[in-house]
Amino acid sequence: MDLRVDTQGFKLTDAIRDYALEKILPRIEKHLHGDDTAAHAWLRDLSAHTHVYSCEVVLSLRGRRRIHVDERATELYKAIDKAADHLDEALGRDIKKKRTLARHRGRTVKEKTRNQIF
Repeated sequence: MDLRVDTQGFKLTDAIRDYALEKILPRIEKHLHGDDTAAHAWLRDLSAHTHVYSCEVVLSLRGRRRIHVDERATELYKAIDKAADHLDEALGRDIKKKRTLARHRGRTVKEKTRNQIF
């Protein structure tokens, strides 16, 4: 799995790229375990005068599911940390929802086949 990092409003340095990769990638891999996933992170300076930074992460998962996270902070590294935390929560909710739906479908099949004699 690979994470593409782009910037707008400032130059992307190796330190910023490495920080984003070490904060965001482990959160994704913790939940997805090598699934085919496309990930893109946009780091932006939203205002040149007040320096409000945005970290936006978009994951494209199998089955046309998409997870989008956008966090803002006065420091770039704080925005990356907040986005990584929010992404971790969003992935956890998505996995839990997927698991719950699968269990619900299994219960429906059991109820339908319970009265049938084989």
